[in-house]
Amino acid sequence: MLEEDIDTSTKQKLNLATKNANRLLSLINQLLDLSKLEAGKMTIETSASNIVPFLKSLLYSFESLAASRNISLNFLASTTPITVPFDADKLERVFFNLISNAIKFTEPGGTVTMSAEITDNNRTCITVADTGIGISESRLPYIFDRFYQVDSSSTRNYEGSGIGLAIVNEFIKLHNGSISVESRRADMISEKKSGTTFKIYLPLAEPNDEETEAPVKEPSLPQESPEINASGTVRNMLNFSLDKEILLLAEDNTEVREFIREQLENDYWVIEASNGKEALRLSEKEIPDLIISDLMMPEMDGMEFCEKLRQNEKTSHIPVIMLTARASHDSKLESLESGIDAFVTKPFKVKELKLRVRKLIEQRKKLREQFSTSAFLESNTASVADVDREFLAKTVRLIEESFNDENFKVSGLATSLNMSVSQFNRKLHGLAGQSPVQFIISVRLQRASKLLKISDKTISEIAYEVGYSDQAYFSRVFKKEFGVSPSEFKNSL
Repeated sequence: MLEEDIDTSTKQKLNLATKNANRLLSLINQLLDLSKLEAGKMTIETSASNIVPFLKSLLYSFESLAASRNISLNFLASTTPITVPFDADKLERVFFNLISNAIKFTEPGGTVTMSAEITDNNRTCITVADTGIGISESRLPYIFDRFYQVDSSSTRNYEGSGIGLAIVNEFIKLHNGSISVESRRADMISEKKSGTTFKIYLPLAEPNDEETEAPVKEPSLPQESPEINASGTVRNMLNFSLDKEILLLAEDNTEVREFIREQLENDYWVIEASNGKEALRLSEKEIPDLIISDLMMPEMDGMEFCEKLRQNEKTSHIPVIMLTARASHDSKLESLESGIDAFVTKPFKVKELKLRVRKLIEQRKKLREQFSTSAFLESNTASVADVDREFLAKTVRLIEESFNDENFKVSGLATSLNMSVSQFNRKLHGLAGQSPVQFIISVRLQRASKLLKISDKTISEIAYEVGYSDQAYFSRVFKKEFGVSPSEFKNSL
């Protein structure tokens, strides 16, 4: 709605709704993190890296925000590398929280400083200090408690949930580290100085730890998938026709699934599944033109679902768009290994999703044109998956072996490929853009054209060899395919 031509008042309300929705999303994600921590399901993947450039990039990613509030940012560290084994994603969220809090509680004209140094006991000490309003001494022992907020008239002007610092503390513990806080609050008129300093202590890397380059990236708000509680809707495919592409939507959240369907159903036929297992069954049965799948689903998640699609000869060609709330570099690499064609990160923009769908379908159409039977028989292009190339090769071989079989039917060919006729039709249309009958004719005529080039046999003999007992009919279909009659084709060689 924000992208539409609306009046200023309505746009302001929608912007406020978007801002509040993002706050709620962040809060829910933090609650989910706490739940994982309580269940012992939160793990970290550390690599030994120089932590200095990582910290520096995080601090200065807040530069525009700090400048807008007239707050100075300072970074202090020795030029000597400080090698620490750490999980970049987890520590990014730790320092995102600490830096954003420091800026939030610092008045205009103040300063936020980050520093890193090696201590005498072979650890690194990272500090985040501000010149903000400070925390009274009586409140300090409780600030890492879950859902605790410093509740006073001055601090209630600042938003918070009392969860962020609890998660910071837990993430530091996962790194075998510790965190402490020092603060001075100018409660009395005579007191001039105030501010808060957080100190994080982390163990240094062992001498034999292999050092890698730390990722330097912009901080991002953590996100999670919606709650798992939905039932799918399956539509009757008998009412579908090939005038629209068929999309399979696999999403466990009912509201999200209905919303996506509403955005796409005017342009595509949409079938739905509420979990990966149901989506796999429907994809094998209906052979859709494209699949949109959530990453986190019950029964079978999106990653496993995609892997099974790619391993199945019936469904290996279908392009997949993955909806994911967590799109880290590692998860993207893992997903690409599973055969996912595109990512759309939640919360997503409808325009982006529609564009991804349209572009992937257009790419598939171009591949169909390239790998029509004639092109396929001559081409070694690697842009089609090996399993799809093997499927087409097997199909062509079965057709060629049946040239002299008068009782040869599409149903028999589909059975030989372990498919129903409808599955075979959808698969072949998805790969070559042809019906089974058109495909068989193309294979026969392509073989006939080769024989006309290399053989001294008569046109009648060649027609019979590729399965045509009526030479006149063979000549008509040959001319329709190649634009010239068999005799003209042979004479032009």
